[in-house]
Order: sequence, then structure tokens, then C-alpha cells
Amino acid sequence: MKFETHKDSLGEPALKIAGLQIWIHGREFPAATEHFDADWLRITAHCGSAGASVWVHGALLSSWSFAQFAAECGQLYQTLTGRAHLGSYEPNLGAEFRAADGAGHLEFAVEITPDHLEQQHRFVFGGFDQSYLPSVIVACNAIVARHPTAFAVRDHEQPGTSVTL
Repeated sequence: MKFETHKDSLGEPALKIAGLQIWIHGREFPAATEHFDADWLRITAHCGSAGASVWVHGALLSSWSFAQFAAECGQLYQTLTGRAHLGSYEPNLGAEFRAADGAGHLEFAVEITPDHLEQQHRFVFGGFDQSYLPSVIVACNAIVARHPTAFAVRDHEQPGTSVTL
């Protein structure tokens, strides 16, 4: 299936940041009892900019990925230093906010490929500041609320908790 020809049937993405869009289709292993297997989500992701367009699909991110990204975005929002990374063990999709300076300016980069052995695609987006992070945190918390993680966001938090600012 060519995703670009069916993008209208996907509806609104669960997470949209610059040229990156991610749709969540459900759990990869809905009946899994082991928390690592139970955490994987089936997704479709697209990133595009200036004539380039890359699509990926599969069990590429986990609910933990979104919980951790929300926590790291919260830390970045508070400190204006460091980075917030969305990714997993799968090499097909990764995204990262990075502090560009101490004044709250951020760079957002996406690495995405349907074939990590043959291709590399990197998109870099500027023009962000820390005021963009709360909406990303809200979107990630909504994903985790709908697909609770089996892992705790921090050592003593309960699974599926959300990050607040």
C-alpha cells in the first residue's frame, strides 16, 4: 500500500511537529502480557519538506517512547537546555528537539526511512522556541492516555501517568 495515496483516509495525526506527522493505529501485540511486547504501537509516520516526502509504517514506536518524549520535552521547557528525543530500538524513525541557545530557541530534526539498510533521510526544522513544547507534551500525553505504557515514566511514577508543566 502506498501511504501517500491513502493519506486522506488516515484522519488527523496523533502528533504533528513541523513536517512530521504520526498516526497511531493501535498496539502491535494487543494480547501480550510481557510489558515490553505490550508497549509497541503500530504507526504510520510521514515527514516532508521542500519537495521531499518520506513515509514509514509498522511497529516503530512504543507508548513508552511518547511518555519519555513528553518527559524530556517538559525538562527542556523548564531548563532551556539539552534535548528531547522521540525514538525506539527500531532505526526507521527518530525525532529530536535540541536547545539551540539558552534563550529558548529550538531546532527540530527528524530521521526517517522505510529502508534503513539502503536509505537515510534527515529533515531539520528551525523557527521553534520553548512555547511550542506544551502542545507537543499534550499530544504525547493523549497518546499515552489512549495507549498506556507498561513502563513508568520515572522511577516512582505509575505507568501511564502524564507529564504536566
